[in-house]
Amino acid sequence: MRLLRDIALVAGFDLLESLRSWRALLLLLLFLAGSVFATLIFVEVLNEIEQVAANALRVPATRRPGALTDSLRQSDELIHALTNLVGEEELVRQILGMPVLAIFYGWVALTFTPALSTFVAGGSVASERASGSARFALGRTGRTAWAVGKLCGQALVLLVGLQIAALGVWVVGMIRTTGMPPVETALWLARMGLRGWVYGLPWLGLALGLSQLTRSVYVAWGLCIGGLILGGALRGALNLPMVVDLAPPLVEAARTLLPGSHELDLWRPAFVDRAPAMGLLVAMGVVGFTLGHLRFLRADA
Repeated sequence: MRLLRDIALVAGFDLLESLRSWRALLLLLLFLAGSVFATLIFVEVLNEIEQVAANALRVPATRRPGALTDSLRQSDELIHALTNLVGEEELVRQILGMPVLAIFYGWVALTFTPALSTFVAGGSVASERASGSARFALGRTGRTAWAVGKLCGQALVLLVGLQIAALGVWVVGMIRTTGMPPVETALWLARMGLRGWVYGLPWLGLALGLSQLTRSVYVAWGLCIGGLILGGALRGALNLPMVVDLAPPLVEAARTLLPGSHELDLWRPAFVDRAPAMGLLVAMGVVGFTLGHLRFLRADA
């Protein structure tokens, strides 16, 4: 119970401290501004598509997009094109059943959350070790409680950032579109924010693990950025036909160890279908954090 209490105290303090720091606030504001700006562009693109569709169908066009969205999502051409991209027609139909803003924000969250996770937590532990402030906390609790509390605190920061961005998307969507059900859209945006959060946990755990390896903030940032780049490079390499042809079973097993291989499963509406991928993503984050923590347990604070 004392361990859990200490973890909760450290997590709460780390959340509040991060939200007061200029670095975390800047990252959250950039993510919010980026989501809002991307939504504005998406709305304009959607408007142009509906204008073309209205002209083709010879029906009156509207000033705000959304009136023809349901008709466009049910078109066989769109379903066929997305099926060629995704590979599962039933999943495509399920995705297209979501509010269009939720589909868009889901893509934004799953695409940019790895980078956001890395930059939010990259220097979290190293900065406190470099300044010496970690010793004050470690004098009152153990290293495991402190490090796990930092992990939970940074996870909360990431969750707050994703939900704030979802709120920005919802506000822009309600102002600039028509025919979007406000409550249903808000709920789906929150859900996609949660799915993006789960997708970011492996990168968050890896960032905290790498941050525990050094007392230098710059080295920690370099390791985190290098891990982010390496993860993307490995995913791309394992998708190359020449690599797949070498040893298909081995390549498939290696893909399972990469977070990006489970991105598609997070789009599945049923929780039971998402649960295996979500469990693996959480496990990856725990493993990345633990490997760095084993080194931190033996290092000078």
